[in-house]
Amino acid sequence: MNESTDLAGAGSNVRWCILRTSGSRTLALAESLANAGIDAWTPAATASRLVRRGATMVKAERTAPILPTFVFVRSPHLPALADILADPWHRHPAFSLFRYQGRYPLVGEASIASLRGAEQEAIEALQLERDVADREQRRLERIANLRTEQARRKALRQVRREFSDGARVEVAEMTPLAGLTGVVQSSDGRTAIVDFGGALVMKIEAWRLSPRDVVDMEA
Repeated sequence: MNESTDLAGAGSNVRWCILRTSGSRTLALAESLANAGIDAWTPAATASRLVRRGATMVKAERTAPILPTFVFVRSPHLPALADILADPWHRHPAFSLFRYQGRYPLVGEASIASLRGAEQEAIEALQLERDVADREQRRLERIANLRTEQARRKALRQVRREFSDGARVEVAEMTPLAGLTGVVQSSDGRTAIVDFGGALVMKIEAWRLSPRDVVDMEA
């Protein structure tokens, strides 16, 4: 490709040449060239949308090119691009070098700065959306866990446990009373009045109580 040599004289500043392809192949071309070791880039944005899965609609992320049909390749790769285009058996998506007035124009970083900015804005917007979705998911999980715990406690409250007066018991799931042993003063199967010594006498749900086995040891 003789005309590419007219454009490679960009000095030490690396510039970008422009490739054209079909809109549906834009991302695939950039990825294919990159996988072949060619510095290729096209601005892209990932967004979530509702898609049907079976009988339900769910959110799914989809990446699309911001500038369909355009792929940028750093100018030092022009010879490699020429070799690819000269090979009728190359496996990359079909593309052509953008040509203007008989030449293949190169663009600098300043020319694609707005595209980079748009891509960064899309990244930040996606991250914000993900953060919001994560917070909502955690909120729903907390609600589900709370409902599960409430259902568990409701079921436990229906449990009857009979304790004889004077029985020694321990309390479960009540942190302030952890490790304490009390003596049952009275019980109706659902609740019990437990004396923990001194002025600490409490009415406690029976499901929280378990017998405390005591073995007297003689010296």
